[in-house]
Amino acid sequence: MREREHSGIFSSMRKLALLVFALAMAVPCRTQSIQELFGADPGPLLQEAYRQQAEYEARLARERAKRAKGDWLGELTGAVLAPKQDERCVLAVVAARLGVALPAGEPPAVYRASRVILEDYQSYYYSEFGIQETPRAVATLYCPSNNVIFLDDSAKSYGPGRGVDGALAGQYALYLQHRVLGRAPGSAQAQAVAAEVAAWFQTAYTARKASACR
Repeated sequence: MREREHSGIFSSMRKLALLVFALAMAVPCRTQSIQELFGADPGPLLQEAYRQQAEYEARLARERAKRAKGDWLGELTGAVLAPKQDERCVLAVVAARLGVALPAGEPPAVYRASRVILEDYQSYYYSEFGIQETPRAVATLYCPSNNVIFLDDSAKSYGPGRGVDGALAGQYALYLQHRVLGRAPGSAQAQAVAAEVAAWFQTAYTARKASACR
C-alpha cells in the first residue's frame, strides 16, 4: 500500500536523522567523519526528510477535513448507511439485554468508516494489536485500549434488514463485557455474545424499524 510505504520511508528518514544527531553529539569535533560516513553533508538529507514529512502530514490533514464532512452522495444513493438509532439508546438496550449496569466513564467514541481516513484507523489498529498485518479498509472494530469503536458503514457489507445500528450493538456488547464482566473482547465467549446481541438487535429494532429509545 502506498500510504504504508510512505510511512516506512518517513520512519527510515527519522531513524537516519536520529542517527546523524547521535553521531554528531558523540563526536562533535569530527564532522568530516560524519560526512564521510554518509558520503555527503547530512544537513540536506534532514531537511528533505522534514519537508516530505510535513507534506505527508498536510495531505492527511486535508483528507481528514474532507472525510469529516461525510459522504452525502454515498448516503443519498444508499452506498453508505447512516445510523438510524441514538447511540446512547443502543448502549442502554444492549446493557439491559446483557443484564449489566452501565459502567462509569465515557462510552467509546464511535467513528464511521466513511468519515475517517485509513491511516488513522491503521494507527489505532497497530496500537491495539501491533503490526501483525496492514488493514486495507476500515472495518468494524472495538479498540478497548483507546475506548474507540469503528463502524463499517458500507451498504455492501450488510444484507437485507441489517444495518450499522446492529453492528454497533455488537460492539457495545464487547465493550460492556470488557468493562463490566472482565472478558477479553477477542475471546470466543465475548465474540459469540456480541454476535448474538447484534442479531437480536437487527431483529428487534432494525427489521421492525422500532426505536431503541422507547
